[in-house]
Amino acid sequence: MNVTPKQRAYLDYIRTYVALHREPPSEAEMAAFFHVSSPVAHRMVIALEQRGLIAREPGKARSIRIIVEPAMGPPREPPEERPTRPSGHVTDPLDPEIVGLVESLREDRRLVTLGSCWGHGKRPAYVDLAVDGLDGLRVFVRRINKLDRALADEAYIEVGLNWSEEVATACDFNLFPDWIMLSISIQGTGRNGAPPATLLAKIASRYRAACREATA
Repeated sequence: MNVTPKQRAYLDYIRTYVALHREPPSEAEMAAFFHVSSPVAHRMVIALEQRGLIAREPGKARSIRIIVEPAMGPPREPPEERPTRPSGHVTDPLDPEIVGLVESLREDRRLVTLGSCWGHGKRPAYVDLAVDGLDGLRVFVRRINKLDRALADEAYIEVGLNWSEEVATACDFNLFPDWIMLSISIQGTGRNGAPPATLLAKIASRYRAACREATA
């Protein structure tokens, strides 16, 4: 069954949200993610349900489940050399404190590109990136959760779905349609929530170690 690009985007969001949170998203969360009104998101849910792509339990919140995977359409001819990473990377200057973390993430073969990065100030540090499909998502979230537990006294680390224009520009989604865009947020436990450089360096070191353990 073929679907429109917008319908596929909603299905991909539902699938990824479930993989991240172990429960379906609410319609309000879908509306916020796609920057549309709640009625627009509701109409899309109804359309997906009428096409037999999803099912819901009447009167029960967060009951959406995908029951039919739509056809991807005719396969495209693969290029002679399929790159493992996009050719263009975001080159905006990074805060010095977060460079080590960004580089450790770039070394992970499951991560395809990094977008905008901020390290200090009143806001938490965060990195926008993309992972390769649901398998890459599961591995990545498992590693981040392990870091979060190990550093619970020093940091709050969260992973969420995110749309980044920088990442989207750097990625060729026609070549790699399964990439999923995420954002990592890192907040220190100090008064202003800014993670110190030593904490970001520790997270970078431990992430590299987790990658080495996985490939050993």
